[in-house]
Amino acid sequence: MATIGIHMNTRQAEIRLKELGKRAPRVVMRSLNRAGASARTAMSRVISKDMGVKVGAVRDRINLRETTTSADSWFSGSRLRLSVTLFASAKRLPLILFKASGPRPSFGKGRGVSANMGGRKRYPHAFIATMASGHEGVFQRKGPGRLPIAELRGPSIAHVFKKYEQVGIDRAQEQLAKTLGHELAFEMSQTA
Repeated sequence: MATIGIHMNTRQAEIRLKELGKRAPRVVMRSLNRAGASARTAMSRVISKDMGVKVGAVRDRINLRETTTSADSWFSGSRLRLSVTLFASAKRLPLILFKASGPRPSFGKGRGVSANMGGRKRYPHAFIATMASGHEGVFQRKGPGRLPIAELRGPSIAHVFKKYEQVGIDRAQEQLAKTLGHELAFEMSQTA
């Protein structure tokens, strides 16, 4: 699993945050979540272009996890620890997502299936099928008989995720600065 962390130093906004009291962690966490979501979108776009799959398939495999301490730590003098971490699944993507094409249903006979893996690659003994659950995939028989079959998979997004981590970090920092200002202004207007 590949991860990047988005952390925030609240020193510059500390005076305004202290005025908010116990609502301060909520303001910071909302800002971090929006920054993390924006970073996930930016990374999904570049990773999908690099791998040749749809943006939605990549975005579904990049998750956000937030880490917080209790709001009481804000007043105890210790630093408040809030962070958002983006992490990518290391599970390999189904081959069908790589623009797999072939006869439907092929029953394992014919010319096989081809998929775009940085160039068209042919899988001569593969076939495209839809399972009873509705899941469509590229499958290949594992033995001499009709069963068992196994779904073919391409690479995971984890290795490409690491390649574009700076895109996510840059976007998160840009969004965080903008969002924190808006969130502070909104929360201050609620107290007036």
